[in-house]
Amino acid sequence: MICQRGISPDHPPIYVVNGVALGLRADGTVDHAAAAKMLGQINVRAIVSIEVLKNMTAIARFGPAAHQGVVLITASESNEKKTESREITKP
Repeated sequence: MICQRGISPDHPPIYVVNGVALGLRADGTVDHAAAAKMLGQINVRAIVSIEVLKNMTAIARFGPAAHQGVVLITASESNEKKTESREITKP
């Protein structure tokens, strides 16, 4: 749960990275262990912004599973591996 003094470890929030809710199951519940594992794979240098939604704002936007709060993370996609492309010209 997101409180004035931080995040409660007993009631973690939903983490949403670039619009994708981490660990969200088909039934609307959250696998917090899977979400934590995915969250640990984010390159912290790629984080552009973090926004915290609490209370009714989180529930209105993400449904009842968000009653513990939502952390929205926007990450740059520039850290992904890029394939090199070259223009091919005819001789």
